[in-house]
Amino acid sequence: MTAACTSLLARALTVLFLIGGSSIATAQTSVPSITISNGRTFLAGAISIGGDISAIDNKVFTCTPVQLFKKGDKVAAQVSQDQVWSVDKHALPVGAIQVTYPILAMVKSSDRFHIIFPALLKAKLDINASETLRLDGYQIETKRAVKAGDTIPVLLIDDTLLSVEPADAAKDKSNTKPWFAAYKDSTKLSDRPALVEVWRVNNEHVGR
Repeated sequence: MTAACTSLLARALTVLFLIGGSSIATAQTSVPSITISNGRTFLAGAISIGGDISAIDNKVFTCTPVQLFKKGDKVAAQVSQDQVWSVDKHALPVGAIQVTYPILAMVKSSDRFHIIFPALLKAKLDINASETLRLDGYQIETKRAVKAGDTIPVLLIDDTLLSVEPADAAKDKSNTKPWFAAYKDSTKLSDRPALVEVWRVNNEHVGR
């Protein structure tokens, strides 16, 4: 993240606080006031951005959210008790097809709420398939070979980057995992399952 910005996690907590308060009480005219999806009731609201959202740039990659935000921006959203999805969406390539992802989301997993941005990662280094690379504050794991200059559509979940495309087309969707992952060095192994859980929920949401 650029030096002028606070950490993504800190901003995520600010957004979570605002979502939990009165900042989503005003319904957007373009959004139905009540929506029922997959047995979950959503109310119209808005997310208030707690800090500037910009690109991550290091020696290994550049990762740019599909939508950059400034502090104080308001994003129309559908809000439930444990999920928040922006109304605005952006298409990302998933294999041979285009899938539209909310430009901003928040999902509660088994541990807490996580903030999600779809983004495009551009690799600066070659990485071999099944290689684990530790560099510039990240542990990077990839099931496929990556070449410098490759662009990978990812979900930026807190400070973690996970490819939108799974490693394989598993019949049991509960076992799918991303083929590319970049975890901050500070991310504990015990925290990873919750991040992948949020990744699955996001993919299930856009697949409906």
